[in-house]
Amino acid sequence: MTEKKFGILSLPVIVAALGYFVDIYDLLLFTIVKKSSMLGVGATDATLLSESTRVINWRTRQSG
Repeated sequence: MTEKKFGILSLPVIVAALGYFVDIYDLLLFTIVKKSSMLGVGATDATLLSESTRVINWRTRQSG
C-alpha cells in the first residue's frame, strides 16, 4: 500500500489559504472605507476612532 503525500499545493492548504485571504481582506477593506462608512451610520469626527474600534473588535470576536 502506498502512502498519499500532500505537498504545499494540496487542496486543504489551498482552501485554508483562501479562507485566510478572505478573512484578512475584509479587515483591510474596512480600513479603506472606514471614514465614509462610519460617518454614514452616524459617527462624528469626534467619535470616529472609538466607534470604528468598536466595530473592528466586534468583528474580530465574531470570527474567533
